[in-house]
Amino acid sequence: MLEDLIRRRAAELPDSARRLLDVVALAGRPLELSVAFQAAALDEEAEAALAALRGVHLIRTRRSSTWDEVEPYHDRIRAAVIGGIAPEEARRTHERLASALLASARADPERLAEHFREAGHAEEASHYAAEAADAAADALAFDRAARLFRLALELRPAPGPEAHELRVRLGTPWATRAAAGNPRTRTSPPWRGGARRRPSTSSDGPRSSSSWPGTSTRDTGCCGRPWTASGSRCPAPRARPSPRSSSGAAPEAAGPAVPPA
Repeated sequence: MLEDLIRRRAAELPDSARRLLDVVALAGRPLELSVAFQAAALDEEAEAALAALRGVHLIRTRRSSTWDEVEPYHDRIRAAVIGGIAPEEARRTHERLASALLASARADPERLAEHFREAGHAEEASHYAAEAADAAADALAFDRAARLFRLALELRPAPGPEAHELRVRLGTPWATRAAAGNPRTRTSPPWRGGARRRPSTSSDGPRSSSSWPGTSTRDTGCCGRPWTASGSRCPAPRARPSPRSSSGAAPEAAGPAVPPA
């Protein structure tokens, strides 16, 4: 099988290259090259280990906007390598990954939570899961924020003020709607800055302009429609064309009305 072939090829690698391969596979996503070297405890032999893995097409590197990243050459390579790592060695590798990411000062809190959880450090994982949830809520990603708050609460090792605060934050209206799968949490975000709300539709039909918050009949134009965003009046209705007779000629204009005698 392909997985067995990958594992045999990895087993033939030098120890430094094998450590680097384990780190890259357990990272779960593209990893900054310097972080990978630190997590694998590589120094002078780092470039040689990288070249060995490139030579057998187990990893690949790419240049991002500011640094080089490394990742497995294919997802099946990642799965095969992870399947061959002993549980205790995987735990230690996740621990080294979390420490290296923290030292880089550019780590994503959700990524730190994942590695600390896999390393068995529940308290640190809960802290960074809550931090990632706050960032998701600020970005209006409410479903993701609710999921991360629940994760932070599950990882909290003992009840206390922190757990109570997490329950309070998870009980906010947006988190409750997200947990229930309410579609309003995945559509337009709450309007801020005192802006008007968009008219909503219901079983009674679309909401009229006079039902918008902060509007009145003075906010409508001559045709009963709201003023445009630029403040201009709504356009005057176009004149209808005169009806024509069957012969194609326009009918004669009617004379002045004769007042009753």
